[in-house]
Amino acid sequence: MTTQSRITGTASQAARNATGKSITAPHTPWPEGVTTRFLTYMGELTGDLNATVDIVDTGIPTDGFSTAICRPCGDSTEHLRTHRPSLLSWAQEHAVTCRALAQPAA
Repeated sequence: MTTQSRITGTASQAARNATGKSITAPHTPWPEGVTTRFLTYMGELTGDLNATVDIVDTGIPTDGFSTAICRPCGDSTEHLRTHRPSLLSWAQEHAVTCRALAQPAA
């Protein structure tokens, strides 16, 4: 087996959720201002790529805020941009545990 085929096999396996359903989807642009996204637990299980915790940066880079918001449940937190590492930790931990389902589009 070549290195490339091993990488392809691994990437293919990573693109499946817990039920074995593929979670790949056509590329859709992120909402305006979103700089980082984490797929939630339920997003992974259901294949809903809109079930995310998004980080939005506002203000100037040296004196602005970063906000993390969970799209399915609405939980959020805000930190000065200088405290971004703690915001990233919150967002990732929340995404791993959030069980909320995203509200269906009307």
